Amino acid sequence: MSKVTYIYARDRKKNIENNTVEAKELYYSFHLFEEDGNDMNIIEYETKHNFINKFLYFYDRILNKFISIPSYSHQLYSNKNKDIIKKSDYVFLVNEGVGFSTLPMIYNLNKISKPKIVLFSMGLLSKNVKKYFSFLHHLFIRYLLNRIDNVIFLGKGEYEIAKKTFNKLEAKFHHLNFSVDTEFWSTTESRKFETNKNILFVGNDSNKDENMVKKIAKLLPDYKFTCISKLPGLKNTNLNNLNVIDGEWNNSSVSDKDLRNYYTSSFLTIIPLKESLQPAGQSVALQSMCSGTPVLITQTDGFWDKEKFENNEHIIFIQSENEYDWKDKILELSNNNSLIEKLSLNSKSNVENNFDLHTFHRKLKTFIDK
Repeated sequence: MSKVTYIYARDRKKNIENNTVEAKELYYSFHLFEEDGNDMNIIEYETKHNFINKFLYFYDRILNKFISIPSYSHQLYSNKNKDIIKKSDYVFLVNEGVGFSTLPMIYNLNKISKPKIVLFSMGLLSKNVKKYFSFLHHLFIRYLLNRIDNVIFLGKGEYEIAKKTFNKLEAKFHHLNFSVDTEFWSTTESRKFETNKNILFVGNDSNKDENMVKKIAKLLPDYKFTCISKLPGLKNTNLNNLNVIDGEWNNSSVSDKDLRNYYTSSFLTIIPLKESLQPAGQSVALQSMCSGTPVLITQTDGFWDKEKFENNEHIIFIQSENEYDWKDKILELSNNNSLIEKLSLNSKSNVENNFDLHTFHRKLKTFIDK
């Protein structure tokens, strides 16, 4: 039995302790490590008011504002948390923000007794950095990479760039497809493939192009657009056919079960994106496809696995930044029930076969035990 510690940003700990978890993908294999019989611990951001944390607050502000390093160490640092980390066999940092925030606690760990530290990355190399601070930004990334044992890149594009940029550290790098809780998102009820006019947009990622959503909705007044998002560009839209639900992950106003119902009642999920190496839209796309709802998405360099998704077979890619091309593609799909049925069945099967949590867990264990 190993001592396994997960460091999350927020909201996971209470859900696990209260047994209120619905879909499990954003816990990054926590439950499966627990099922394996490991001793599990959770550390999360929380407000702290002592002198060290007040000092770290200013340190974090400098990193965030000037160097584009997402650091919130003032919400993590404590002697208690340092002790938990030291006594762990494995420590999982669930994103790059958590990684940078943990640095003040792991920079001087004893190399002999140090736990294996694993970072999940979904945008480590995709931050917009002012030119004159790019050297420091790069230096902080290298510093983080030198103090962890494995980096699990959840997007293939970023993984390939990392190998070229930090070639001496390549042995630490692994690509592992982000996966979803197929047991939760997959529905057993038979799907009607006569297309309705409900279109869904989900998410708060800054790489999602909410302005494109508004432009598309304006061009298609006969279609009903539902947006589950807190993105500021969707506020005060004055469009009768665009309903904005102020929601985010773990927001009680939209549960995972509610979201699943939104997927299954829509004929299409749209994911307009800005160009980025970050695998933006990944979780939403996989959830939607697993529920049987096809996805229309911008093709970016950060798309997570181009080899496993064939255009017009499992997904619909669009390369245009012109809203009229999006409109035409939606109308084309709306008038082609057989294509919608094929996409629905193929994409659902693809996700269930290649992007499920058990496959993710098995591969993760092979990487960290090397």
